[in-house]
Amino acid sequence: MDVYDSKDYRYARDWMKETLRLLDEEGHSSTVDLSDVYDHLSFAEYKLGNLKRAAHYTRLMLQNDPTHARAQRNVAYFEELIRTEPEKYINQDDERGEEGEGETAESRESMTQYERYQSLCRGPWPLPKEYDSELTCFYYDNHRTPSLVIRPVKVEVVFHKPRIFMLRGILSEREMDRLKELAGPILKRATAKNADSGKDEPAHYRISKSGWLSSKHDPLGYVDRIDRRIEDFTGLTMSTAEQLQVVNYGIGGHYEPHYDFGTDEASFTDGKDRNRIATVLFYLSDVELGGATVFPIVGARIQPFKGDAAFWWNLKKSGEGDMLTRHAGCPVLVGTKWGVLALRAQALSIMLPCLVCRETCLETRNIINANEFLCSLQQVDT
Repeated sequence: MDVYDSKDYRYARDWMKETLRLLDEEGHSSTVDLSDVYDHLSFAEYKLGNLKRAAHYTRLMLQNDPTHARAQRNVAYFEELIRTEPEKYINQDDERGEEGEGETAESRESMTQYERYQSLCRGPWPLPKEYDSELTCFYYDNHRTPSLVIRPVKVEVVFHKPRIFMLRGILSEREMDRLKELAGPILKRATAKNADSGKDEPAHYRISKSGWLSSKHDPLGYVDRIDRRIEDFTGLTMSTAEQLQVVNYGIGGHYEPHYDFGTDEASFTDGKDRNRIATVLFYLSDVELGGATVFPIVGARIQPFKGDAAFWWNLKKSGEGDMLTRHAGCPVLVGTKWGVLALRAQALSIMLPCLVCRETCLETRNIINANEFLCSLQQVDT
């Protein structure tokens, strides 16, 4: 168990509970030792400070194997701690829920960014009441773009700063099936750029498979159709777009907090490198448990829904990276997660005049539309 060995006890607990649920539904398994599951659960709860639950699972171990010597010792040990230090443990067990572990707004403020990421993966945080008037839904046709007049995009603003938009039902069932069909044969272990060597290589903080799709992979034209749809609703020209990246996360698959834009100086100054202005993240599957997209700096959380897409701007109007867009893919606990990343790249020397001032835009129609989309959705950060 990687999460157990790496001391991610909350995830270890969640997976062991799911194992118990499956055993209860499916009956006896010749490959799973029930005492071993209870043992892992007991130790995880102990490390999380939940002694009552640790003692409970240890007693279940003894019911399954009355001769288990270590379980006998542990029950006595847990009961002694509860008796001698009740203020330290009993309140934790009684007041903590399965989600959130008794967190408050004040305790979240003191968390490290990684702790915030873990907390959001366990469950959503309540949004500030002042956001209520900012979270709206509307149909968007990008100033009467022909394809969107027939089928306007259903947009939901799900977070205020940074502005995160959900595009509801943006992909059809057939389009999603086609993307997964095309990507299947080319999926490989996902990589990340090594900061020291500059090379792309597998990393422990990114566990998934991915493959890149372009129109040449698809004689039926589905990739081109999706590219045109992205261009229509964002207004961003596709001439400098990256290929569609199809990503598959199995059980335990995740991507720890990161930015989609390059944070090194070359990404902002070298036209050849071209930074990522915006992200469109399509969800090709529902996820039974886990797999949320979270933004730990601001406390935003998006649960994947099949056919939807999330959209946000990575760069401000000034061309600087928006540091609030740091995000992560939570571990998949049950099921599998399919997604498609469409990352739009542009040379800043071309885009900046339009993004800074719409009135002076004399560039192509696509760039003007990109700025109008930005303004219409009140993306005003500088």
